[in-house]
Amino acid sequence: MIKSDRLRSGLPFKQWRSLWTTSSILVTVIATVGIVTAVFQFGLPWWMQEGDHNHLYKSDVGSLRYQVHLPPQFDGTTQLPVMMGIHCCGMTGYGWNSMKSTAQFNCLGDSEGFIVVYPTQRMFRNMINCWNSTDPREQHRYSGEPALLAGVARQVVEEYNADPAQVYVAGSSPGAGAAVIPAATYPDVFATVTSVVGG
Repeated sequence: MIKSDRLRSGLPFKQWRSLWTTSSILVTVIATVGIVTAVFQFGLPWWMQEGDHNHLYKSDVGSLRYQVHLPPQFDGTTQLPVMMGIHCCGMTGYGWNSMKSTAQFNCLGDSEGFIVVYPTQRMFRNMINCWNSTDPREQHRYSGEPALLAGVARQVVEEYNADPAQVYVAGSSPGAGAAVIPAATYPDVFATVTSVVGG
């Protein structure tokens, strides 16, 4: 048998091997960045506390992931209030660096008896994971982020038999804008809004 240092493509074996190695490294780096981003965004399954439930809201406007924390008082029959916490830039709703980990709404919800909701901005929709509250396209009823956040609130009320008259929203920094806009465009969904260090 005669060995050849050329492949059928005409590339010398060393060049083909170098191309294959470079491609493998590139694919590994991209996969690693994707996994790290997903962990940063959504956390790991074992980071969930008792009463935490992950959800995905879908509509014709788009989709949004969120986590719900149910207090010990939740029994499915008593209509509990709902508090939605919207994260600021560089954070997520319920991952590693998140509204959930910094605001500590879960402890308050457990002691006071309310459901907490943490929506998280969609991956790669914004370079530093901000809500796009300054974009005029994201400031109207029936479209963009306001429609998604109102849809999440409605879904939580329906799924967990929460009190539709006691749905509250709070946000910090750009998340404050992302809280104020849905509260203003959906006053039938949100009872009050709290803006923390917001523009």
